[in-house]
Amino acid sequence: METHQGLTASSVMKSYRLSELSDAELRGLKARPRIDFSSIFGTVNPIVEDVRVRGDAAVKDYTEKFDKVTLDDVVVCVIDLPDAELDPAVKEAFDVAYDNIYAFHVSQKLPEKTVENMKGVRCKRITRCIGSVGLYVPGGTAVLPSTALMLAVPAQIAGCKTIVLATPPSRDGSICKEVLYCAKKAGVTHILKAGGAQAISAMAWGTASCPKVEKIFGPGNQYVTAAKMILQNSEAMVSIDMPAGPSEVLVIADKYANPVHVAADLLSQAEHGPDSQVVLVIAGDGVDLDAIEAEVSKQCNALPRGEFASKALSHSFTVFSKDMVEAISFSNLYAPEHLIINVKDAEQWEELIENAGSVFLGQWTPESVGDYASGTNHVLPTYGYARMYSGVSLNSFLKYITVQSLTEEGLRKLGPYVAKMAEVEGLEAHKRAVTLRLQEEHDAEEEDVPPCFEVPAEDSPRSTSSNKRGSSTSTTGASHSKKSKSAYFNMFRSMVKQNSEVSGAKLQMMKERQAEKKMKEQQESTQHEAVIQCALEAGIEPGSPEYLALGYLCGSAIMTRLFFKCQTPEQRIAFIRRYMKAENLD
Repeated sequence: METHQGLTASSVMKSYRLSELSDAELRGLKARPRIDFSSIFGTVNPIVEDVRVRGDAAVKDYTEKFDKVTLDDVVVCVIDLPDAELDPAVKEAFDVAYDNIYAFHVSQKLPEKTVENMKGVRCKRITRCIGSVGLYVPGGTAVLPSTALMLAVPAQIAGCKTIVLATPPSRDGSICKEVLYCAKKAGVTHILKAGGAQAISAMAWGTASCPKVEKIFGPGNQYVTAAKMILQNSEAMVSIDMPAGPSEVLVIADKYANPVHVAADLLSQAEHGPDSQVVLVIAGDGVDLDAIEAEVSKQCNALPRGEFASKALSHSFTVFSKDMVEAISFSNLYAPEHLIINVKDAEQWEELIENAGSVFLGQWTPESVGDYASGTNHVLPTYGYARMYSGVSLNSFLKYITVQSLTEEGLRKLGPYVAKMAEVEGLEAHKRAVTLRLQEEHDAEEEDVPPCFEVPAEDSPRSTSSNKRGSSTSTTGASHSKKSKSAYFNMFRSMVKQNSEVSGAKLQMMKERQAEKKMKEQQESTQHEAVIQCALEAGIEPGSPEYLALGYLCGSAIMTRLFFKCQTPEQRIAFIRRYMKAENLD
């Protein structure tokens, strides 16, 4: 096994040194265990189809088969259920959690804003809730009323009219009293007493007693995940929150981290199940790895779910990184569900984090607070999906509709550009939807024609003269000519006015962009000068490798901000040299 600063890693977790791994080995390290969904789909597909056809009867049969529970009613209305009786201390804990979760999620509401892109062209985005949602609360190896809060509270804030919560029933067919308490408090309307693929199917298709929902949320095992994946691509017309995999945590620890705390954080995820993913990243030298692994073994043996944790640890690993930059770089590659940064001055590294479901900064922030009551949501992307998915939030229960409104003046300004683009794409009807409106307005105008466009009347001297020369111009012809020239004049005048206004708008836009560019260049120049001045004051000689490296450092906004966080000359010199080493500038 790997040795680190004279310490020998125990057999609890495998260990690797990042600097010694090839690209292929690094890719293998970030990969999660493969899930063979082909065989799982083969099991789940018949359940999905059976529930579609037989509805409640199928749900009852599968609940009896898998959960050994015989149900009288598949769905109950929450309003008809008596209040759950909880121990006062338990009730208070859930009340505090509810308040914090509510406060954090209600703060995510955004005001509607109207933007006038051009004069007479107004655009905005309006918010509407998803009408009916399904919330899945697992109940297999552990009862999770906290998940009921995490899913129901944002649905309540969003204003969803129908909220169906599915959870496996107890052996006597009842609902877990803690889940019921949280469901009532957070506005759940119906409870489906079922779990697994049959519960997901009932919410997606709808049954005689279960309302059909439009989006399904919540974690679950492989069969629940498979059902969600199948149904979101079916005629059920239902969407899901995100793909899901086993729970996972990545802990970054330095020499200042308490081994007892590090071990406890690792085990808090390992106890979820034997397929949980647990990763420890050692940042820099001086970490007492023996003490951490001794604590892992000691605490694991004392856990009621220690067997689950032990199996999870058997396929987990430790990696050694030279510093925090390399440690966070690996974390971004791994994209964990939970990221714990248990290092000195943890907050300064927040800006480097790119991929994680939820982050826990500092020695006083265990992952457990996010799981229960800090206010953030614990339904998070796993399996590396944090690279492209976010955790559940208020936005998950909302949809956004864009609205635009134009005045006649607005269409006159914007219309020619739209018509030209439609012409380029060969969509004539699109073009005419604009040009016909503009032409109708021209034809409808009844303004007087200036003298230079007037057609002489028949009794005018010029008209008489013309008639004497044999002109056959009639009154009707003169009237038609007058109308035609009036239309041409108005069109010409409108085009001149329109082009003048568009050119003015373009000129103003160019001026604003030039001003912004100039201001940005001035700010960057001032910032670069400040970096160089600080470096010179720290004792760096002009022309030295450190001095030359400043040009590269100043090119990164993040590195520049981190440089200014260094308080002493020694810290600044050390930071520059670490940066040079990381970028191979030394």
